[in-house]
Amino acid sequence: MLQKLARRFPLGSHFLVNQFMARSATVNRNRRSGHRTGTDPVTAVRLPRNILGQIDRWRREHGAKTRSEAIQRLVEQALATDPERRISRKAAAKASELAGREIDRLADPSATKEEQAKRKRRLIKGPREFRRAQRHVRD
Repeated sequence: MLQKLARRFPLGSHFLVNQFMARSATVNRNRRSGHRTGTDPVTAVRLPRNILGQIDRWRREHGAKTRSEAIQRLVEQALATDPERRISRKAAAKASELAGREIDRLADPSATKEEQAKRKRRLIKGPREFRRAQRHVRD
């Protein structure tokens, strides 16, 4: 019967066949599988492979499920730190004292006392980058 109808209505045959055939489960192919996206806007960033490798390593070490989550957490951490954060003089003195103790413990016993003191001063004073940071110390 369907063949007769299809011959009579060649353009409508698809409709007729679909109407009389049993329906199978429909699959929505437009729907993407994967992670929940939320409502935040998507931002694309071009990153070198070596940085992506570092991000992936950080992701595994810190339990982030996706690279996107890892990047989001890293950015949040970076924004939470204040590069202009100033430390108190008391905290700076304590850090200097602890560093001095460790330097004394590791000092070269064959060097003279003067040479040990010179090395200690140079280590505690630190490189230029550290000296710039020391200017931000507050009371």
